[in-house]
Amino acid sequence: MPIVSRIDPNIKKALKVLVLLLAFRIQKPLSLTAFVALNPIIKEYCVLLQDKFRGSSHLKATAYKVANTISCILLYHGATGNTKIPKDYLSIYLWMTYLGILNKPSDSSIIVHPGYSKYFKVDTYESKWIHTLYDNKQLIIYPLIFGQILSNYLTPTKYKLNQRYLSSFIKSRILNPIWINYSLGNLGVRFNWIGVLKTYVKHNLVLLGIMLIMTFKNRFLDLYYELKLGVTNTHDAKTSMTDIIRNHLMYAFHKANGITNFIYIPNLLAIGFLSFTSPILRSKMLRSIYSNNPKLIFKSYIKSIGFISALIAVLVNFNDPIPAFGYDYNSKLDDVNTKNIRMISKSAIDGVNLYLIRLIILSKWRITKENHPIFTKVKLSLWDKLESITFALGFLKVMNLNDYINQNPSSLDYSRLKKESLIKIADRVM
Repeated sequence: MPIVSRIDPNIKKALKVLVLLLAFRIQKPLSLTAFVALNPIIKEYCVLLQDKFRGSSHLKATAYKVANTISCILLYHGATGNTKIPKDYLSIYLWMTYLGILNKPSDSSIIVHPGYSKYFKVDTYESKWIHTLYDNKQLIIYPLIFGQILSNYLTPTKYKLNQRYLSSFIKSRILNPIWINYSLGNLGVRFNWIGVLKTYVKHNLVLLGIMLIMTFKNRFLDLYYELKLGVTNTHDAKTSMTDIIRNHLMYAFHKANGITNFIYIPNLLAIGFLSFTSPILRSKMLRSIYSNNPKLIFKSYIKSIGFISALIAVLVNFNDPIPAFGYDYNSKLDDVNTKNIRMISKSAIDGVNLYLIRLIILSKWRITKENHPIFTKVKLSLWDKLESITFALGFLKVMNLNDYINQNPSSLDYSRLKKESLIKIADRVM
């Protein structure tokens, strides 16, 4: 038997990874290679060193966690001082994805750490208000996020740090087209309704095109071939090509308009609230209150307006008064629990919230470490180590979760989690 064929596959993998890292001149290639390729070998040794782990799945799981910890120590060493790894972004992405998608509080069947995982699950608690609060978390989280974004956008700060770290896409494509038509000053309020209507129509048309493309296969192409082959499952025997085209167009229109309204309602309400309440701030009594700390008062004022505006927008979305006229409900494609296709689902809002929270935390993190007078005194090397620790711990959580689902393939969450990109990355490492 050739010597090459007797070499452990993980060693072969390590050599390939090392060559690749050296070719791209990545810093600390040995530590990163050990992290990427040697986790299976480390696991084998952890199990062999303690024979008592054998025959007990719980103790074996503990050995795997020890091995994963060793691997993540290697990741920490490889990430520290490595300028080519955006550790701040990756840390936030790992933790938010883990807590918001992979192992949510509602996933009661996932107990990675038997000792304490259950305390982070909603089903552990019998209180009805906890369950109600979690089921309707969109009514709290999205308004808080919108209030924060609006505060960052409207509050004047030194060097415009809030706007500099605000997502350029959100600022240029969503907020600017609306707020550029509004001004508030000593001369009064100016609001360009025609300009807002133009941008409203543009947003509708752009989203209509996106929705038509995204739903082309499921809502046009598949139905077209079903009709052509005579295997359509619709109850309407009169279903024709015209019906398919009309339904596709109306579905895309209503979805696009629902999303556009969800964007415009909180912004227009915030403009209205600002216009009606701003004269109150001119009173001498209030001036004497906020004169000592005007920035804090103004930010809190904007956040409050943003919160109320977004709360109304979410409530309107869940009770969309506009019917989906011209659209015929499809039992095969449409969610039976959805009253109106125009409504943005709770899961979709959760996804938006998760994305926006990542942006807000990242911007605050970077503002703090680069500009705050206290934290600017902290050495960059210390910041780098803190970010490396957070990054490594985040990936450790993903690795432990991957081991858990591999040991519990019958779990209800197995197939869902195996499709997630972070779990696939962990699989490549493990």
